[in-house]
Amino acid sequence: MAPLRGWFHPGMAAAIAITVFLGFAPTYYLRPADAPLLTTITHVHGVAFTLWIVWFAAQVSLVAVGRRDFHRRVGLAGAGLAVAMVVLGWMVAIAAARREILAGQGDEALAFLIVPLGDVITFAVLIAAGLWYRPTAGLHRRLMLLATLAILPAAIGRMPGFDAPVLFVPYYLALVMAQPIHDWWLSGRPHPLSLWGGLAIVVSVVARFFAQHSAWWLAIAERLV
Repeated sequence: MAPLRGWFHPGMAAAIAITVFLGFAPTYYLRPADAPLLTTITHVHGVAFTLWIVWFAAQVSLVAVGRRDFHRRVGLAGAGLAVAMVVLGWMVAIAAARREILAGQGDEALAFLIVPLGDVITFAVLIAAGLWYRPTAGLHRRLMLLATLAILPAAIGRMPGFDAPVLFVPYYLALVMAQPIHDWWLSGRPHPLSLWGGLAIVVSVVARFFAQHSAWWLAIAERLV
């Protein structure tokens, strides 16, 4: 069981990296040279998001090869990067909504705003909890994985065909439930944080899609924008 225990998180990091690349390749990583220029803040956001995926993969790999000392030192940089991601994610989401409103999208732009802002808030809460529980390795690693999974909906929704719930939900659920299944395989039962925390993230994403056209959310989004 030791190899499985040691390399599960690097494997998850690889799956996350592939998902991010496939989702953002057409509009960012492999963006055509003749495509309209992206705004500076969008570029900075893309770089920060990419650095987080690289940082996460590096961190879990360091633990896998037994370099926990270096893992702890590099972790401080990740805390600063996470703060930058929350700020940039919020700013980019609001800026995108404003552009779409000016382009005539109206309520649709306000409605969709609940999706990225929800991801940013969920990421921030999980990262804060992960940092708080740094001394408790089992909770820390699960929270950091959940935080990274919480920002994946934007990438998954951009994968060809995955904007439809029939593909989006099963794929996202498979990624989120990989940790509880891994726990069950190793110890005979899933860790409560992995199971219920993961399910809460998925329910949150689905609930936002149902709530995005509600009157209360449109009123909030209008004030934010």
